[in-house]
Amino acid sequence: PPAGKFYQYLYNHFGVFSEGFRTPFTKFSVLFEFILAYYFGYFCYLLLTIKIKFTAVFKILVTGVVAGGLVYFSLPAFYGELIGLNVRVKFPSEYKQIFDWFRDNSGGRVALMPINTKYGWEYRNWGYEGSGFLTYGIPNPVLYRDFDRWNSANEDFFNQASFALYSGNDEGFAATLRKYRVKYLLLDESAVNPGGSDNILRISEIKDIAERFGWKKTANFGFLTIYDTGLVEEPVFTPERYSRVNADLSYSPLDLIYQESGDYVGGGGMLYPFISLDERLGVTTDIRDGSVELKNELFDAMLEIPLAGSVKANLLINQGFDKAYNCDLKKLGVVSKGITNSGVLYKASGGGVSCDYISFPDLKYSQAYLLHITGENREGRSLKIYLFDSNSQMPNIEAILPSGNFDKVFFIYPRDLDKKGYILNFETRSFGRVSSENLLTGVEFYPIDYMALSTYQGQLPDPIYKIQNNLTVLGVKKFGNSIYKVNLKGSGLIQLNQGYERGWIAFQIQDFKPKAFEHVKINSWANGWNIPDTNQGTPLTLYLFYWPQVLEWGGLALGVIILTWLIIRLY
Repeated sequence: PPAGKFYQYLYNHFGVFSEGFRTPFTKFSVLFEFILAYYFGYFCYLLLTIKIKFTAVFKILVTGVVAGGLVYFSLPAFYGELIGLNVRVKFPSEYKQIFDWFRDNSGGRVALMPINTKYGWEYRNWGYEGSGFLTYGIPNPVLYRDFDRWNSANEDFFNQASFALYSGNDEGFAATLRKYRVKYLLLDESAVNPGGSDNILRISEIKDIAERFGWKKTANFGFLTIYDTGLVEEPVFTPERYSRVNADLSYSPLDLIYQESGDYVGGGGMLYPFISLDERLGVTTDIRDGSVELKNELFDAMLEIPLAGSVKANLLINQGFDKAYNCDLKKLGVVSKGITNSGVLYKASGGGVSCDYISFPDLKYSQAYLLHITGENREGRSLKIYLFDSNSQMPNIEAILPSGNFDKVFFIYPRDLDKKGYILNFETRSFGRVSSENLLTGVEFYPIDYMALSTYQGQLPDPIYKIQNNLTVLGVKKFGNSIYKVNLKGSGLIQLNQGYERGWIAFQIQDFKPKAFEHVKINSWANGWNIPDTNQGTPLTLYLFYWPQVLEWGGLALGVIILTWLIIRLY
């Protein structure tokens, strides 16, 4: 008081203010603590430098009061009250048991199951919701959604494992675990699907896959089960055989090359310019006059395919909701929906969210499609789309269309399911006083032959030429998380079992000079290097080093130097 009431008024009546200050504690508490600590320390300094009678007694008294006060106000931290009682959730003892188990089995990558959501926010039936906590207790590297932001390989694992699981492709699911060298599956049956059916978790299917492939149920603690896939944990190793291909399956939910032919190295070999149609890999798609023109700028390839038998939505008749539907949870604002000569016009204002959908019940999951959407974003945020399949309710596509006039094409991968039915959802969202208006003018699905695209200029599933690897790892020593010393013999390909990052380099010291080796991407995700036989069969010592680590070391050294200089200067 009295600022609290004023703050509450601003928060409740101005959307920009409430958005900017939606988490004021986390935004300002650290800054507040820093300023408070600085001036409190300065205040104590002034007290301790006052020249008065009984100075020594006064200093002891001030020091005792300050120290006692700090201890008193910190007491809750020593009684387990770092988390307020009103938000505390009892932590199940089962997690403590798996933490203890993994301390004795710290080698091997762990994949958390189920994998029903891509949003990186977990819900448990014992009251927890958040971005995850396993890495605080498990020493092993863990694959789960909260780490997707740090490396695309993390997201690719989820995309490919989830795609295979929800396609009923058990072989593809197992192949994905092999590709990413997953040793343990951690199945958490306390997971829930808030607001929907728990059938989407596919818990029984995951158990069936584990039994089918002989993955050992190595530990069970209540609702937590650990399966051992039998893969040997090797931070640095050499694939037995591999192939060279001109392809990159990053961002793709389906890796046909690995599933059909095993390990491969990008660069050289057969060309697969359209095995992945993600625009982040340089692929552009242009539909015009009944045909589609595909271009891959990375491989300088172009392909034109005639289109026929498309499924087009009739936007001149009302579909989806009978009238405008506001899907904002608090039903804030105003929304509208209108059928015009050009298409469907959606409007939202005052925080409202205009939602709608169109059903396509006859589209087959086993068929690949190009989804072509056209329209105009006239105001505010552009149209957001979600493409769900009617069977699993999993979103195949989630995207915000470009501002202004949009003409966008999305690729839908085929799945090994004898089912059909897609639902395309639309969202026009306003933010406070910022209204949104979007016109949808066209929605059309074009069937396309993915196998023809995936094998264009290449060959799948066989015969991709396999190279016998003649490189042998004699020994590996790890120093921290940034240096490996590897003793090798022969020539061939070596793999570092970590997500591809250009900062990793491999070199040997020859005649007191470093000699670097070619850095390649293995299986579209891992670091690898080509090692020629320059030692005529004698062993060599190879160093793998993450050179950006030097920046941290340099920063620490600079901090020590500056701190030392300040101490010398002050005293």
